[in-house]
Amino acid sequence: MPHLNGNKKKIRGWKRRIKHIEDWKQRYIHLDIEQLERYDRDYVKLWINPFYRLTKRNPPLWYARLIFGAMIEVYESWHEQLKLLNEPFDLKM
Repeated sequence: MPHLNGNKKKIRGWKRRIKHIEDWKQRYIHLDIEQLERYDRDYVKLWINPFYRLTKRNPPLWYARLIFGAMIEVYESWHEQLKLLNEPFDLKM
């Protein structure tokens, strides 16, 4: 019977994966106002391999905190930008 616990496989390239999170954060830290005005919404997804494949894996706690920190920074940046528009908004994470 095959071993089903995919969380035990070694993950290589942590520095590259950390850089992917930083690149994602820098790409989306500024709200796309044109997209927001055109479609009345904007959203971004954060897909980090190998944790969001068909076989679910849990990232290490330090890495999950890094991901969450980047998400919080983008959220706070968008919140500040939306407040400057002086219009009601619904911002969710």
